[in-house]
Amino acid sequence: MNTLRALEEGIQDYSGCAVIISHDRWFMDRVCTHILAFEGDSNVYWFEGGFSEYEENYKKRVGDVVPKRLKYRKLVRSILKHRTMRRLEMWKPGDQPGFDQFFMKALERMPNLEGN
Repeated sequence: MNTLRALEEGIQDYSGCAVIISHDRWFMDRVCTHILAFEGDSNVYWFEGGFSEYEENYKKRVGDVVPKRLKYRKLVRSILKHRTMRRLEMWKPGDQPGFDQFFMKALERMPNLEGN
């Protein structure tokens, strides 16, 4: 980690401004004096202090917010329904005997794809 240490020292000795994008909290704590945070809902927040201080401030302002997980189930079902419908539109009984049963079963299940 000599390279990281050299980078830290170089940034600390630098008298100008440097933009640092990192996921390393400890590194940011050691080198950052100000934070420009891009928070949820396109908010930009300017904070004077290190990353740990910013994190404490964020929890006081916003609370312990757990990141929202996207629900992909509905999206996946919609995609499956669309693909199945496209295949059903192109399908003619007897054209592909192996697929006849698949499409008939898919057609029977189609209302279930609409639900949660």
